[in-house]
Amino acid sequence: MSDITNKQFYVKRLNDFLASGNYRKTPERYKVLDVVLGFNKHFSIADITARLEQENFYLSLGTIYNTLRLFISAQIIKSIDFEGADSTQYVVIGATSNVYLFCTTCGKIKDVRDTNFITFMNTRKYTAFKTDHYSLLVYGTCNSCARKRNKSLNKKTTTKKSFK
Repeated sequence: MSDITNKQFYVKRLNDFLASGNYRKTPERYKVLDVVLGFNKHFSIADITARLEQENFYLSLGTIYNTLRLFISAQIIKSIDFEGADSTQYVVIGATSNVYLFCTTCGKIKDVRDTNFITFMNTRKYTAFKTDHYSLLVYGTCNSCARKRNKSLNKKTTTKKSFK
């Protein structure tokens, strides 16, 4: 799906949802949608606020939170709550990878595209169930934190040996 078609798909989805629920079509909602669709990976409220401020478009946090809740109800985005993360992350449904690596030490999140996982999920059939989308959260330690930990352990070992 091209970026134009992709954007049109989500604008139509939002329009249909707003009409079905008798919600107002406000420029703020469409601006937040535009910003959200500009991310090619997970994002947070802080990321949205920063992007809006770069464009000199200022919205209250309440408006952004309410708009994201509306987008979740419209199945445009989904929230991803990582255990131990400082904030909730969001992702556009169907537009990004499905595997998220979360470092439990520093909180860094990496989106990865695992073609084996995608192939597996696309061939998987469940009785009386149609899969719309999926994600996999993997918790562990990133390379940077592992290197720091190993350096720290090596220093402690070296220090203990020098005192003997």
